[in-house]
Amino acid sequence: MKATTLAAGMVCGMMTFLRAEERKNLDVDFEALFASDIFQTQTTGSFSSVSGRNLWRVSLSGATIGMDFDSVGSESRALDKRRLSGQLDFKLGVGPRVQLLASMSYYDGFGNYSSLWLSEYYRQLHGNPNILVDPAYADSKPHGAALTGGARLEYLPAAGYLETTVTYARDVIAPGYGDFFDAENNFQLVRLRDELNTVAWGVRAENVLTRRLRSLVEFRLVSQSLRELRYVAQGQLNWAVAEPWVVRMEAGYANEKYAPDQITGELTPGTFEARWGALTAEYHPWDAWYFSLTGRYYSDTGQTESSISASSASPALQSWSVGLGVRWVQGRHSIKVFGAPYITRFEEVRGATILFGSLYRDRHMGVAQASYSYEF
Repeated sequence: MKATTLAAGMVCGMMTFLRAEERKNLDVDFEALFASDIFQTQTTGSFSSVSGRNLWRVSLSGATIGMDFDSVGSESRALDKRRLSGQLDFKLGVGPRVQLLASMSYYDGFGNYSSLWLSEYYRQLHGNPNILVDPAYADSKPHGAALTGGARLEYLPAAGYLETTVTYARDVIAPGYGDFFDAENNFQLVRLRDELNTVAWGVRAENVLTRRLRSLVEFRLVSQSLRELRYVAQGQLNWAVAEPWVVRMEAGYANEKYAPDQITGELTPGTFEARWGALTAEYHPWDAWYFSLTGRYYSDTGQTESSISASSASPALQSWSVGLGVRWVQGRHSIKVFGAPYITRFEEVRGATILFGSLYRDRHMGVAQASYSYEF
């Protein structure tokens, strides 16, 4: 009986897709992160089609990472890498209040400047072809793919939504290396993990609380290779204060126990914790124009990543950002620009971590974003 009902709902959803008026959107987004020694960009183009309660979207992205590599005892050099990625998203209405969700994605290339920095550090340290070790050093070629499936329920008509998803991701990463001398005083090189398997489950609830308040609450569990379970909770609140004013508030928290050391197997007591928050005030003085002011804060207790040696794990971090945005909406066109200074403060590096001091140093960075949307 349940299978028959589901099949009938899917048929109804497909019929709705065929009958409903189709709306299409073309979106182009650009983002840059820059500092005295770093310049990252990402450009994304996406095309989406919405018909009734059904949607599909295809997105393609190209990214660049440029940085000046510098470390104690290493050769200083300029690094320049590219990353390509793509994603497909689907929503299918299978009943009057239920949608099925699916997405798939793939990327090829380094995801951020810190992974590129660490890859170059280990290449210079262990990549000499005249020194034979086992396992031998191999050049990093990061890439990965992810699949997501889920469902969305409208449990209160136009006022309450409950969504749950499960994601599986497999990533080939730039590995770290550990080295030590064994009991016979022979040099040993340990290649740490270079593949990650991640399973994440999430549930989120969106609710229209009043005519002026809308909330979103999300909870996620993330299980990853050789790591302890990570718990993430975050919430958002949109408040239409008055006719031209909207305030958006966000807060989040993450928690994860330290994972065992990959070489010794010993468990370091402690817990990784992260906290973040954001506040945006948007003002709409004229028909086509919107102005916004956004403040963000983030802090954590230090990285628990075990794909790299313990000495290269990042120390505790705090970051701040305050930015201005302008949005113009006219007919089928929408343009938005945003800019902000971005300040990072790391806890002082000590001991062996001093080798990574130029990576984990305080920076004054800038963020610039621009987007354009056209509705067909």
